[in-house]
Amino acid sequence: MELLERPDGSRLILDYAHNEEGVRATLAALREQVPQGGRLIAVVGARKRHIGSLAYGLGRGAATYADVVVVTGSARFLDGADAHANPHAVRGAGDRAIAVDDRAEAIAHALAIAGPQDLVAVLGGGATQEVPRDDRIRVLRSDREVLGDLGL
Repeated sequence: MELLERPDGSRLILDYAHNEEGVRATLAALREQVPQGGRLIAVVGARKRHIGSLAYGLGRGAATYADVVVVTGSARFLDGADAHANPHAVRGAGDRAIAVDDRAEAIAHALAIAGPQDLVAVLGGGATQEVPRDDRIRVLRSDREVLGDLGL
């Protein structure tokens, strides 16, 4: 888990929770860190190939503790594969969901709507940079790189 403080006072957490239980546990702990009047904004991803119940659980787990759930594709492949918000995860998050297909845009959106009292949690699948898939290696772009592009 990595904590970043933004100039406006809001905070950002990078964590690698990647299943419903991990999302719930992480956001339950973070909920306690949100000051009164602030919101917990979660960015979660569910890949296109995630089956309905798994993706739904990720969205539901996030909505249990987060005030806003930005649902995006979890894969950060440079070639754009899996760059769509899983509709099952969107349904799982219910009325707290905002679907943003591109992960970098989803992170930027969460930061744009965050106020000084808010905490943004970017939850992902880990720090793996290369993933074997379809008989080739696919390169991932890390969430940390995305934040660097956004000036954090």
